[in-house]
Amino acid sequence: MDNLFDSYENDKIKLNNLKSKDFIDYDMQKMLYNDVWHMQEIKGLQRIIRAVVQVICNGIEVSVCTDNSAGEFVVVEVKDSDIKRADNDTIMNNLFDYIHPYGHVLIKVFKNLSLSKRIFLCQRLIVVKEVIDLLDEYKIFDSRKKLLIFQEHDTVSNTVIQKAHISGLKVVSPQHSSPIYNNRDFFQVFFDAFSCDYKLLWNEFTKRQFTAAGINEEKLYVVGNTKKLKSEKNFKNNACIHNILMIQ
Repeated sequence: MDNLFDSYENDKIKLNNLKSKDFIDYDMQKMLYNDVWHMQEIKGLQRIIRAVVQVICNGIEVSVCTDNSAGEFVVVEVKDSDIKRADNDTIMNNLFDYIHPYGHVLIKVFKNLSLSKRIFLCQRLIVVKEVIDLLDEYKIFDSRKKLLIFQEHDTVSNTVIQKAHISGLKVVSPQHSSPIYNNRDFFQVFFDAFSCDYKLLWNEFTKRQFTAAGINEEKLYVVGNTKKLKSEKNFKNNACIHNILMIQ
């Protein structure tokens, strides 16, 4: 694990030299941290094979709910595989009650495989550019003030967040796992790619992990376990969540 992490850190530094006129207003490093980590887990030839498959077979589909409400919030769900975290729907559905009415958008990436370092990341940027173009085409953020999104660290979600910020939206994202700040494993990506304005955290312990990683405490809100929002008695300040979600 140490060698994997060291390789991730080295490639992360090299990312600072990555520039593109298509992403002048974006932080490409944050977009790609997740891919940089997974890039370490496969060998050079496998990266190239996977990249070719992605370039040939990759596609993106944007679905805008036909009942696209005119509320302040837009919810963007990113699906880049057929496997979905079991707690994704639970956490997000628990929060939907607080933000009615809202628009709902699904970005589906037909992701297959991955690439040999530069080629791998270039391919991911092809996906990112198409996501940005589709967000513009469908006017996803027009007349919206806030974005609710499940996570920040994957490439497509981070792109959506950065586009929302450029469009003037505030971003809310709930905690869905328990990252530990130790500079030695995949959880480092959670901290490196942190981009939201309001992070809904389960407890003070998790908050300490984020502050230890240098995350601004003003963006961290301890609200209790969002998986149990509807079932847990005396859930820590339902009013607190409502106030955060409705904040201007």
